[in-house]
Amino acid sequence: MASNTVKEPRKHEWQTSLFASPLHRPSTFALACCCPGFIAYQQRSILLDLADEEYLCFAGHFDDCQCCCGRFYQDSLATTPFANRELGLCCEAFCCTPFAVTSNRSLLQKNFKRRRDVWSDCVCCCLMGVQLTQHAGELDAIQDQLGTLPKTPLEEHMVRSTVDLILPWK
Repeated sequence: MASNTVKEPRKHEWQTSLFASPLHRPSTFALACCCPGFIAYQQRSILLDLADEEYLCFAGHFDDCQCCCGRFYQDSLATTPFANRELGLCCEAFCCTPFAVTSNRSLLQKNFKRRRDVWSDCVCCCLMGVQLTQHAGELDAIQDQLGTLPKTPLEEHMVRSTVDLILPWK
C-alpha cells in the first residue's frame, strides 16, 4: 500500500545523488564545468557562514600540497585562520580548484553530517563539475532546513507583489 507521506532523508546521507545532480541542476552543472573556481569560492563562503567557521587554507587538509597555496600553507596556515578570508579563499578556489572542491566536500561532511563515500577524497578535475553541482543541491537543502535560504531579487519581488495584492492598503 503506497503512502502519501514524504520520506524524510536519513541522517548522514547525501540528499542529492552525485551523478544525478547534473540532471536536476543543468545550469549549475554548466557553470561548474565552465568556471569551477567561481562556484567553489561561492560554496566555501556559504559553508563558512553556515558553520560559523574561520577560513583555513584547504579547510585544514592537504598539508603536503605543492601548489602555490600549498607553499603558503606549510607555514602554519593549516591551524591559523587567514586575516583576509576573501583573499585566501580566492587564491585557493582559482589556483587550486580541485583541492578547494575536495575541501568543500570535507566541510559538508564534517559540519552537516554527510557520510563519506568513494568520491570524498577524489581530487579529480573530471569530477569537479559533478561534485560542485551535488554540493549546490546539498547547500540548498541545508539552507532550507535552517531557514536561511536566500531569496533571489525575483522571488523577493514576487513576495512583495503578492503581499500588495492581498493587502492593497499597505
